Amino acid sequence: HPYRAKAVESALVGSDGSASAIAAAAEHAIDGVSVNSDIHANAAYRSAMAVVHTRRAIEAALGRSA
Repeated sequence: HPYRAKAVESALVGSDGSASAIAAAAEHAIDGVSVNSDIHANAAYRSAMAVVHTRRAIEAALGRSA
């Protein structure tokens, strides 16, 4: 279900928006979230994809604002 990734937001506040700052912030995508496994994917894969999709979303949002 959707949730607000407040740890990601906090990590971005005051950052320079560089690729490394975005990547570091995205690593917090699953902080405080219980990631489930099912027949389609295990928790480790879902966690990794959450980080990837979060990074891509931040990059897209920053690209639109430029």
